[in-house]
Amino acid sequence: MVDWQPPPDSGGYLLTQLNIGLIVITSVFVITRLYTRIFLLRSLGWDDLMATIAWIGVISISYQGILAVKRGLGTHIDQIPPEALDKLYKV
Repeated sequence: MVDWQPPPDSGGYLLTQLNIGLIVITSVFVITRLYTRIFLLRSLGWDDLMATIAWIGVISISYQGILAVKRGLGTHIDQIPPEALDKLYKV
């Protein structure tokens, strides 16, 4: 008979740390670029608009990843209560 082993620890904290780091790094670069273009060069281009739109997309996707970890992503399915699975699948 096979011995049942407990599932490994959750790896969700790594996903949360990576998403927070991604938000911080992209925010520093985009805010610095916009500050330079607005206050020093006094001209915005279409590339600045595209960078800002992409930055908003990165923040929203990273937030969804953080929210998914809070709801159980990265945790073994045996450790997630059945009522919490619906919330996890909706993320």
